[in-house]
Amino acid sequence: VETWYDQSGNGNDATQSVAASQPKIVDDGVLVSGGLDFDGVNDFFQATDPLDGATSHTSISVINASQAGRIMSLEEDGRSDENWRMLISVANDVAYGLDDGTAYSAQTAITLGNNALIFGSYDSSDLKISLNGGAPVTLSVSGFTLNTTGSLNIGRNAETGDNDYGGTIQEIIIYPSDQSANRVGIETNINDHYNIY
Repeated sequence: VETWYDQSGNGNDATQSVAASQPKIVDDGVLVSGGLDFDGVNDFFQATDPLDGATSHTSISVINASQAGRIMSLEEDGRSDENWRMLISVANDVAYGLDDGTAYSAQTAITLGNNALIFGSYDSSDLKISLNGGAPVTLSVSGFTLNTTGSLNIGRNAETGDNDYGGTIQEIIIYPSDQSANRVGIETNINDHYNIY
């Protein structure tokens, strides 16, 4: 797949022009079930940063991971590392991080090979993450603003181009605002469609 179209109408389409790095929707003539298939080696998309200047944000993903890696990430101007990321750690924990890797919400374990709904949010004071409709885990991170000119990377580390995600991604939703007050309704709607939990 060369283009993953932004359904919001804002034109933030995610693209990949290199055929060898394009996630698959068809593998050896068979439709991939459960979304776009990322190979965990070099498949990724890039899109215009939807969060530049945001003091709060929310990102939601529906995935079925086969290995640890970055689900999505951004690198901030002048920093040597990413300033925002949603990832699966080598211990198979889901994490939502800010500020050059120094502030991660407390992690929660994911089961590889199963569908998962991840809801991460930041409201300018608290960083939260929840998995499969569970109660959010919260970390205090005050006054963080996303100032980037880089691209949103889907499926890899924005800074070094490694730590590739392996597995399928069915959906990614990003808001440049905190949607934690609407979390239960959003998660319920997504679960009604995907039957995750």
